[in-house]
Amino acid sequence: MGQPGSPSPTPVSASRAPGRRWLRALQVLLLAVMAVAALALAALRFWFVPHIDTYRPALERAASRVVDAPVRIDRLAAQWEGWTLRLEADGVAVLDDAGEPALSIGQAQAAISWRSLVYWRPEFTYLDASGIRLDVHRESARQWQVAGRQIEVGRREGRLLDRPAMRWLLRQPSVQVRDVQVQLTDALGEWPDMTLTDGAAALQHDLLGDTRFSVQATPPADLGQSLTVRGELHRDALLDATAWQGDLFAQWQDVDATTLQALLGVTQTQFSGRVSARGWARVEAGRVGGWSADLAVSDFGMAAPQVAVQVPVGTAHLQGDARREDATLTWEPLAGTLSLPRWFEEADIPLRDLAGELRVTYADATPVWHFTGLRGSAGEPGQSAHFAVDGQWQKGGRGVAGLIDLTGRVEEADARAVSRFMPRQIGPAVRRWLRDGIADGRISQTQVTLRGDLADFPFDKHPDAGEFRVAGEVTDLTLDVLPQRAGTWPRFEAVNGHLEVARASLTAHVRDARVQAGLPAAVAIGPTHVEIPDLHAGAVLTVGGEAHGPASAFLAYVRATPLEGFTGGFLRETRADGSLTVPLTVRVPLAQVSDTEVEGEVQLAGNTVRLHPLAPPFANTHGAVTFTQKRIGARDVRTRWLDGPLRAQGEVELAGGGAITLDGVLQASAIRRAWPAGVLEQMQGSLTYRGEVTGGPKGLAMTVNSDLRGLALSLPAPLAKPAGVAWPTTIRVRQGASEGTREVAVSVGQVLDAIAEFGGTDAGAAPRRVGVGVGRAARLPEAGVGLDVKTDVLDLGQWAEAAAALAAQGEDAAGAAAADWAARLPVTATIEAGRIDAVGQRLDAARVQVTRTAAGRVAGPAAGAPG
Repeated sequence: MGQPGSPSPTPVSASRAPGRRWLRALQVLLLAVMAVAALALAALRFWFVPHIDTYRPALERAASRVVDAPVRIDRLAAQWEGWTLRLEADGVAVLDDAGEPALSIGQAQAAISWRSLVYWRPEFTYLDASGIRLDVHRESARQWQVAGRQIEVGRREGRLLDRPAMRWLLRQPSVQVRDVQVQLTDALGEWPDMTLTDGAAALQHDLLGDTRFSVQATPPADLGQSLTVRGELHRDALLDATAWQGDLFAQWQDVDATTLQALLGVTQTQFSGRVSARGWARVEAGRVGGWSADLAVSDFGMAAPQVAVQVPVGTAHLQGDARREDATLTWEPLAGTLSLPRWFEEADIPLRDLAGELRVTYADATPVWHFTGLRGSAGEPGQSAHFAVDGQWQKGGRGVAGLIDLTGRVEEADARAVSRFMPRQIGPAVRRWLRDGIADGRISQTQVTLRGDLADFPFDKHPDAGEFRVAGEVTDLTLDVLPQRAGTWPRFEAVNGHLEVARASLTAHVRDARVQAGLPAAVAIGPTHVEIPDLHAGAVLTVGGEAHGPASAFLAYVRATPLEGFTGGFLRETRADGSLTVPLTVRVPLAQVSDTEVEGEVQLAGNTVRLHPLAPPFANTHGAVTFTQKRIGARDVRTRWLDGPLRAQGEVELAGGGAITLDGVLQASAIRRAWPAGVLEQMQGSLTYRGEVTGGPKGLAMTVNSDLRGLALSLPAPLAKPAGVAWPTTIRVRQGASEGTREVAVSVGQVLDAIAEFGGTDAGAAPRRVGVGVGRAARLPEAGVGLDVKTDVLDLGQWAEAAAALAAQGEDAAGAAAADWAARLPVTATIEAGRIDAVGQRLDAARVQVTRTAAGRVAGPAAGAPG
């Protein structure tokens, strides 16, 4: 017994009793759970599995809740493989609203995962299905029906990946499907109905969020070859169940481009040909980010309302970023055809060695196309250009043409490319003139600027709307000013200078050129300005510059051009020595070249000029002969003619009006040297004269007047003249009565009248026929020489002596030629005199008529009374 007052001891078993009771309760609960699990497993293994098909309706309802659609299963079976329960199902179908199968699975096998007890829904370790038939129906641009379920593209709540069935499928660790057939139909009629066959897919998914998948299918033979899609994604399930990251790959071989157009939803652009493509994409934060693709095309065509492209064969690379909303296209140098019917008369433009980069940004509703380093060759051989372009284009502005901002350069081009690439907005007459007028040459160092609203191109009506400018150097250009009138103007060759097209005007500054074809020597063209101020309808070409060259070559040029007509034939038989400078301006209405206007002048600097083979030369000539298509003039022309000074001044209208006045002095000695005929040897002294050149319907005519005071003529009467006696004299040079002939008429007071006709079929220095009247008016005979004399007294003895002396004085070459000419022509002479003295005889009131034929026979009666 213990001592009184001391505490009683506490048993150990009593203090540990509550802990032992909890431990025993936990052991009992664990045993109970194990017993229940064992009973459940035994029931599952020995009752549920053998009789699983009887639970098919319940499983169909559970599956229907998972996929959110009616599910039907024709047969269901299960068996154990170790601790894994494997299910087999045949004839599985997901029904649409009409109760028809929208998705059918011929056979499926799956291994039940123990996770199903945790989530209390079907979860599989693996799922394997074959014989799958799936209907996909496009109801509108945004509305789809997949396996009987409505999917709305572009709305988050309608995304395919957000469907309960899809979310459930993506949770399964392993899914494989084979023998898949997808039937695609389009209620809009934009896509062809098609069936994808031989489809297969695999999905591998683990608890760490790594997902790998692959899809393969075979489209109809006319649409392309195999289609492959595969990817590897990772999802951090603890942080964000939608934060997918990874890589995707797709490949579609030999696709019909028409089908590709429909699948892309492109309506205003038509595709043709075949396309093979493979692409890669990066998925970040559940969205596609950077992506790239390789393309190969054959016989590929793309046609929009205002542009078309045709590429026989080519490869290209695409890359972009869906988050930045941009894409870039680059390609290996290729050849093809670009068609721009709205811009060019020859719409199809061949392209060669085309390379560069095309980038599109679409962050806003309006895409912007950027082209960088775009280079290549455009045009046909002989009218091609090597170009490089940078800039951008986008829809907008006042029309469908859009807005453009382009700068470029043409390193080298055929000169004929100017007409090849002159846009339709330029007048047709200008384009025709450029096409026919530019025959050869090169253009280099050309800068191109095109900026603004293309609805206002070429911006001449609205300068604030934009800018259009093309400027470059031309080398060895060959230019035909009037190509529609072949041969009227010799071509300008070796043209070098600067060419510029600004808005709707064309200008060229020619440094040098030449004209040589058909000329004895080249005519050099100095600095020349070429301009078409308005390239639209009614365009007028103006060419202004200077020509330099040997006088003989330039006069040949005049005879080979419309200048011959513009000068009234005044320079037709002109010859000159030395060199000439000719400032010239030509204005050509390109739609009506017959209205061409010319304004120029021939600048003389000490030249010797001979207007006609019969005419004495003009020596040391200075001044300028001016001309247009309507008038010709002389501006302070000073020269020496027949040893005397001559000055010409004024302007004459070719059709009539105005006059060029002539003032001069000539020496008889110079006349004798110019025309060494015996009769002219009887002239002594000098004379002054005035004249004028006039115009009219028959061309230019010249009239010269003088009183012959100071000139003496030592001939028998009635042609004897003392120097101090005035004989008013007029000389006229004009067009003859017949086409191509010219008449020279001389009237010396009441004493002498003569007329000679030159030209015609026997044109030369000698006249065709001559009429001489003494004391009466001269008349041209039908042929040869006609002499008509009327005088009071005629001393035939004196005239015989004078004729013998004249013949002796004319025995040089020129006189012999004149005598030979006179001897070959028929002569008719009629003489009427109050008295004729001959060899001591006198005949009063005499009339003598003598005729000599071309053969030399002479005959003639004489009448009169002896005195």
